[in-house]
Amino acid sequence: MTSTIQRITLAGGLVAALGLTAGAARADECNVQTPQGAVMGKTLSGEIKQISGKNLIVTSKGEHIKFDRFEGAAVKGLKTNYDELKKGDYVVVCSKLLAKPRLAYEITVQEKPKDEAVDE
Repeated sequence: MTSTIQRITLAGGLVAALGLTAGAARADECNVQTPQGAVMGKTLSGEIKQISGKNLIVTSKGEHIKFDRFEGAAVKGLKTNYDELKKGDYVVVCSKLLAKPRLAYEITVQEKPKDEAVDE
């Protein structure tokens, strides 16, 4: 009997945990309208490490992610033109992260978040 109750409790906990992570994943989704049609992708935020006319590299959680420039890419937020972007800008990029090549469909420039220091 105790074993059955433990299994039910464990199963309920797993279902709840999966539901919470699925909800978090939806928050990272983005939709962009391009001349070729709607693009449903995911967002990635970080600091621009390197940028050129053809691509940009964003540092996110210690990893360097390369995005090729999508010709009709929208730039919004603190800057509104791709040519204004520079190393050190904090951006949120909308892209199909698993696609090859990985295209930046929309780039939103934001204030860099402050480090969350713990008060002692």
